[in-house]
Amino acid sequence: MKLMTISEVTKVFNVSTRMLRYYDEIGLLPSTRKEDYSYRVYDEPAVRRLQQIITLRKLRIPLKKIASIFNDPDQLKILETFQESISELDEEITALHTIRDILNAFVMKLNNAAHMHVKFDMFDDAEIMSVIQTLSLTKIN
Repeated sequence: MKLMTISEVTKVFNVSTRMLRYYDEIGLLPSTRKEDYSYRVYDEPAVRRLQQIITLRKLRIPLKKIASIFNDPDQLKILETFQESISELDEEITALHTIRDILNAFVMKLNNAAHMHVKFDMFDDAEIMSVIQTLSLTKIN
């Protein structure tokens, strides 16, 4: 495989040059420079690593964890990282189910209030508000 320029890589993988430069800056994706050529170029191992980075980012793995995965010769970190991600996703799924249930309750109460021509103040419903209080803002993406 020939060396790919930064612009070729951005087109093939639909990533920005800024992202590639940042990955290089943090040591995640090393680029090289040919003599008499001022632009970054990527060899086959770098392109393969970029594919791995893109795949892991699509799986919502943070860059710091990706770096630790690449730096772990025994690849135990990838198992640990994936298990942590599964736990985080389970928590998020539970939170999303709760949010859906709350919104469904609001919709039902608002529909009932609208049919009876009564004004419903959803923030006065203590039961729903107590469930909402258990939700964490940090889980909102």
